[in-house]
Amino acid sequence: MPPDLSFRSLNPTHAPRVVELVHLLNPAIPTAELAARLVTQWDFDGYYCFGLFRAEELIGVASAWVSVRLYGGKLVELDNVIVDPAARGGTGSYFMEQLQAWARAENCVRMELKTYVTNARSHKFYFDHGFDLRAFYFVKALVD
Repeated sequence: MPPDLSFRSLNPTHAPRVVELVHLLNPAIPTAELAARLVTQWDFDGYYCFGLFRAEELIGVASAWVSVRLYGGKLVELDNVIVDPAARGGTGSYFMEQLQAWARAENCVRMELKTYVTNARSHKFYFDHGFDLRAFYFVKALVD
């Protein structure tokens, strides 16, 4: 483990920084809306939020949803995984290792995630970390 990095579960006190980082992935969504959604997410069963810290600075976040699926058994689905661009360079690998260790400790048999089709850098990262492409993810807006 890099000596200055740590992996921790987050709570609502971390919300401002979580929103700031997640906004980097979702710049079209106003930060106030992201903050409201995050408050709601923390109340869902099976929702977890993790942080990557350098010393006491939160430099990365990942949401995790634990569920059981007919096609795959107990799994964790990651979303909004991001490391502050200024802190990249090996930190993401450590973060992913910690997320995987947590998922194994929760008896998950697989890990899944979605990433935007326009985020080619993340695609390379996930391929390099043993993920493979298995499905298309379709979206349909139900509200204008």
